[in-house]
Amino acid sequence: MEWSTLIATTVAAFLTLSIFSFLYRDNPFYKFAEHLLVGVSAGYWVLILYYTAFVPKVVQSLQEGMWWYIIPTLLGILMWTRLVKGWAWVSRYPL
Repeated sequence: MEWSTLIATTVAAFLTLSIFSFLYRDNPFYKFAEHLLVGVSAGYWVLILYYTAFVPKVVQSLQEGMWWYIIPTLLGILMWTRLVKGWAWVSRYPL
């Protein structure tokens, strides 16, 4: 067995046991595995949406010379400022 397979299997077994440890009681191992799962899945979906929606619709349109796509793109980017505490007020303008 290769080292990479051994490490991946060990990590997978640890995370599986960490999730099942919630059946006993809420504990730090479960919280770690839960946060890791949510973070990895959120990052995965951000990348999927970027490459399947943003690049074909915005980047390729701008490369083809459709410059009016800049306005909705900027408004969409301004919506993301809601996630930053000090800049949340900026997201009111696109709404």
